[in-house]
Amino acid sequence: MLTLQDILESKDQRCNHRNLFHHKYPNSCIISITLNIPGPIKDSDLLRKFFQSAMTHLQKLFPQHTASTYYYEKTGPHGLMAIPLNALEVKKQTVYLEEKYTYSRLWDIDVYDINEQQISSEKRKNGRRCLLCQQQAVVCMREHHHTMKDILYKVDDLLLQFQADSYKNLSPVAKLIAQHATRAALYEAASFPSPGLVDPIHTGSHHDMDFYTFINSSCSLYDWFGCFVEAGIQYRGTLKAFFKLLKIVGINAEHSMYTATNQVNTHKGLIFSMGLLLGSIGKILQENQPLSSYTIISMIKKISAGITVELKNDKVPSTSGEKFYKLYGITGIRGEAEKGFPAIFNYGLPTLKKELESGEPINKVLIQTLFTIICVTDDTTILCRQPNINILKKVKKQAKNILDNKTFEKENWQNPIQQLDKEWISLNLSPGGSADLLALTYLVYDLLYGQLHKLISISKH
Repeated sequence: MLTLQDILESKDQRCNHRNLFHHKYPNSCIISITLNIPGPIKDSDLLRKFFQSAMTHLQKLFPQHTASTYYYEKTGPHGLMAIPLNALEVKKQTVYLEEKYTYSRLWDIDVYDINEQQISSEKRKNGRRCLLCQQQAVVCMREHHHTMKDILYKVDDLLLQFQADSYKNLSPVAKLIAQHATRAALYEAASFPSPGLVDPIHTGSHHDMDFYTFINSSCSLYDWFGCFVEAGIQYRGTLKAFFKLLKIVGINAEHSMYTATNQVNTHKGLIFSMGLLLGSIGKILQENQPLSSYTIISMIKKISAGITVELKNDKVPSTSGEKFYKLYGITGIRGEAEKGFPAIFNYGLPTLKKELESGEPINKVLIQTLFTIICVTDDTTILCRQPNINILKKVKKQAKNILDNKTFEKENWQNPIQQLDKEWISLNLSPGGSADLLALTYLVYDLLYGQLHKLISISKH
């Protein structure tokens, strides 16, 4: 536990280090870098990694720096850098860096000129803004506007965002899995006839997107699919915090998707489900467990434990998930995830594996698997378009009838599905949630039995 004496001694020590740097490099301005981390914990592996990231950014920002050094102290890391440039210009650039990322607010970068005087920023003449609101930080501290718990929660959130960014440097196995996850998303979009959904033939019940929109969207998600895997491989915190980290990566993925699609929502649901699956795969690899249905289901359950609780609050519903839970007791994709995706592992995967291994064409197998999933899924995408539980029940029954009539064993198997497609389009229905699970099902098959399984096995040896 830090004491006031520790803080005072550290302040003196940092001042002495800085003075020595001034004397050694008298014609340079000096940058002093510390972390702005409230609370009792000032030093940890994560904070040191975060600090080193600040040092790296500064070295890239000022390639002409004369020297740099750093120390790890009780009160946290401290770095120094000598730069033979005008101190005012250096200050402008460091302020820009402190505001470049959401988490760089936690980097505290001071600049001293050749006369050893600290340089103030005109932009910050009233001081820094509070982490939690737009008021001056000093005012919030003085008047106790926020609890320490809220402040520490915000700091944890910012550090998670930093970690999410740090996982963009993908390992070979993360790249490999990301390639196959992207392929799974494209396979889902390419399969036809997919009733109510966008496919290469038509736009289904959608008027703001087409097949090419889905291609653009899927390609934009490759890096983020890899980031989900890399996060699982590297993250060492609690599973509860890991789920929060996956959500942050997911938000970043959504931004890329919207940019690629001109603000059209093509894959928001898939990002959530695929992110959870890929993060789970990464965690299994980190723990050096075998990849199997059992280990994947178990990991998904552990990571997503309790995520349906927020549906059961007493407040007025603010999301579609909360609304449908209040109306019908449906937990949607959150409930599906919390159970370990039974629609995939108990229904979709057995169908896909059996039919592919019997030699059936992949397009037909994908559509057959889609219908298998629709039968057992409370697809809230359907409810969003037609908020009537009886419509959802009818859709599930129609899908089951297609399977019970052994439609996929017939030569003209596409005809009854095309008729169903016309009916669902007339009702503006789209089983988008089931389509997302189809993409995941194909990836799981690929991972456990297909080409991806072989490639990962080879990479391990």
